[in-house]
Amino acid sequence: MENLLRGLVGKRADVYCGSSTVFRGRIESVDGGVLAVADDTERLFHIDIGHVIAISEVAEAASRPGFLA
Repeated sequence: MENLLRGLVGKRADVYCGSSTVFRGRIESVDGGVLAVADDTERLFHIDIGHVIAISEVAEAASRPGFLA
């Protein structure tokens, strides 16, 4: 799993860690069994790789509908 995650550094992904726990963001680093993920607000999450169940790349940024000024 660690080698797979290293190949995703710099890419956006959804990281599944349980029934309803999902982290979406850019994979920043993988080091010492810890995955670092930055969300859209640049908040950094550190996740124990042993808790990662599945991961999928995000093809495009999340759509945020609204009015343009």
